[in-house]
Amino acid sequence: MLFDDTLDLELSTPIKLAELEYSVLKLSEPTAEQLMAHEKVAGAMAALAMLIHLNAKVPMKVVSQMKQRDLARAADFFAHFNETSPGSATSSPN
Repeated sequence: MLFDDTLDLELSTPIKLAELEYSVLKLSEPTAEQLMAHEKVAGAMAALAMLIHLNAKVPMKVVSQMKQRDLARAADFFAHFNETSPGSATSSPN
């Protein structure tokens, strides 16, 4: 699957919070600050929720109401940034 550097994640079910309705979350490559906050949270699901919250700039209440398949798509999007190209500064030597 090919990924861009940003993702407009269309939620399978819109989430209503007060007068606002969230149907699309805009995700981008995480910053170091977002990744450090993500790493401080115990549990994989809670850490993913924190990363979505910080990256999409939506209330945690919105993230907590996301469906599993939407969470999986967000996780896949974030995971693709861990893939490094040959010769990049972060790739491991063979």
